[in-house]
Amino acid sequence: MAHAKLSPKRRRLNVLSDEVKNNIKEAFRIFDSDKDGFIDYYELKAAIRALGFPVKKEEVHKILKTYDKVHGKKINFEDFYDVLADMTIKRDPIEEMKYAYSLFVDDSSDGIGFLQLKRAAQSVGDKLTEEEIQGMILEFDHDGDGKINEEEFLAIMLDSD
Repeated sequence: MAHAKLSPKRRRLNVLSDEVKNNIKEAFRIFDSDKDGFIDYYELKAAIRALGFPVKKEEVHKILKTYDKVHGKKINFEDFYDVLADMTIKRDPIEEMKYAYSLFVDDSSDGIGFLQLKRAAQSVGDKLTEEEIQGMILEFDHDGDGKINEEEFLAIMLDSD
């Protein structure tokens, strides 16, 4: 029996996990602050960023112009879902990991050191001892500089040496 060819929209539904689908639905529900079934520029920008996509003003305007051909100011849930599904599918995991790394380091640092790791653990409620934190750094610090650089971080995230 021949399989029917799936539309691009139907293929997206098959690729996205239930968690991602629910996150997209929940983001729309939360950011549709006036509950009119549409989100405007500010709501759209905030929702996209909340879902982990660094988005620029021009990109948000382009999305609105593309999906709301009549007004260019608001989009409905179905269009929002399509936009976020496409963004999710096109995500580059390496770029995502590099972005995550950048959240750990500050401008004056050239790697994730003891204090950054301790701060990160505390911010997620992890009660690591100083010895455990130091042990983590020693385990993954391959160049011996006392910090986890971007290359070492990517190796950790990719679970390779």
